[in-house]
Amino acid sequence: MAKDGDRPVYRVLETRTIGWILVIVLVVGVSAAVLLILAYSGGDPRNSLEAIKTAGTIVIGSGGAVALWLAARRQRTTEIALKQKDLELEQKDREQAHAIRDGIERRVTELYTMAASQLDSDRAQTRLAAMYALERLANDNEGQRQSIVNLLCAYLRMVDAQPREHEWQVRQTVQRILATHLRPGGTFWPDIDLDLTGAELADFDLSGCRLRSASFAKARFLGRTSISGAVFDGGVSFDEAVFEGECKLIGTRFTSSVDLQRAVFRDQVDCGSAHFHQHVRFNYAEFAGIAQFSGAVFTGSVQFGTFKGDGARFGRLASFRATRFAGHTVFAAVQFMDQAIFDDSKHESFTAFNDAVFHDSALFHEAEFLAGVRFRQVEFRGNAIFHKALLRAEVDFSGALFGAEAWLGNALLEGELGCWGARVRVDVGETHRLWPASWRVTSSKVEELPDREGSWAELFDGTLFGAAKQGDE
Repeated sequence: MAKDGDRPVYRVLETRTIGWILVIVLVVGVSAAVLLILAYSGGDPRNSLEAIKTAGTIVIGSGGAVALWLAARRQRTTEIALKQKDLELEQKDREQAHAIRDGIERRVTELYTMAASQLDSDRAQTRLAAMYALERLANDNEGQRQSIVNLLCAYLRMVDAQPREHEWQVRQTVQRILATHLRPGGTFWPDIDLDLTGAELADFDLSGCRLRSASFAKARFLGRTSISGAVFDGGVSFDEAVFEGECKLIGTRFTSSVDLQRAVFRDQVDCGSAHFHQHVRFNYAEFAGIAQFSGAVFTGSVQFGTFKGDGARFGRLASFRATRFAGHTVFAAVQFMDQAIFDDSKHESFTAFNDAVFHDSALFHEAEFLAGVRFRQVEFRGNAIFHKALLRAEVDFSGALFGAEAWLGNALLEGELGCWGARVRVDVGETHRLWPASWRVTSSKVEELPDREGSWAELFDGTLFGAAKQGDE
């Protein structure tokens, strides 16, 4: 058997070769017979007769062997011919399948090109027809889905200075097509990436969808936005995105990193029960409305600001009630303009609020800090309430400013507690303060602070100057 390219080729013996084999076998048989006869012809006649019989048997046997070999060879030749025919049929089938596939691909390309060219039409009906044609094409051709999604996303990224006829309806249709096929079900398109960088999206709804990755960087969301219950298997970017209306991310699951740096939420945002599995960044983010993170889970690290002064700004209520922070958590330089609620929150790793400003109450009722936490240079302009909070490791309030009520004395303190350089405002009238047992206020030394209203006294740890009993100012 030889190979012709990738296809095996079976070769049969030529007639001349068979003839030579036959002659050789006969010559060998006759020669053996002659030798036997010559060897026993001069002796006993009986031995000569036996020699002749044996020689005849050899000649006949040789002939029979040749006949048997030829029959076997003929059978083999027939089998080879059938195999060759089967191989030729398989090759024809492959060529036909390739031709069919090639024809389908050419047809798909033609339909794709035709539909894509219609997206530039001035007539809304033509553009809508093109959208539905692309949808059907994607349903029937799995390999073309990502390319078609890329084209639909490109359409949404294009913002005309002068909107064409019924453009809003066309764009809504594109959004509905994407949402319909990104929700798990009978018409689900799995493993899809969305690139809506800089797109303008109105009443955007991806609730319950599942995507691989998505970019909404610099996108503008008009009206209500719902991404609740969605699952993102890859990275997601909302960098510099602007949400003009209410945004819901309730129960959304982000399995990879999420970027919301410089994102702007002009209305309420609800991330309740959302799950962030990896690193999340909210640096420079602005929350103009109520921000709800109640029940959310941050498995990886999260930054609402770093030590470079790029903290997020919460213009109204910020609720992290019962939120779980499993990784490093940084709220450095964050501005909380309204109440900040961390009641029942759980911080399992290092947490930092350095340089944050709480303009209203900071509530940490029964919050749990299982690792070190820093409130260095934090300014509590409103009440600082740590009622029954669990502080298991080192807590550092160095340089903090307490401008109103402060409840730390009934917190569960299991680690070291520091307040070096902290200050307390003493000209605010009737103010209830409950400090840890060893903390004292040096009321004899009252001073004004640069760029701060009122009079301030230093707060210090009495254990550094001998035993002290609990103070309740």
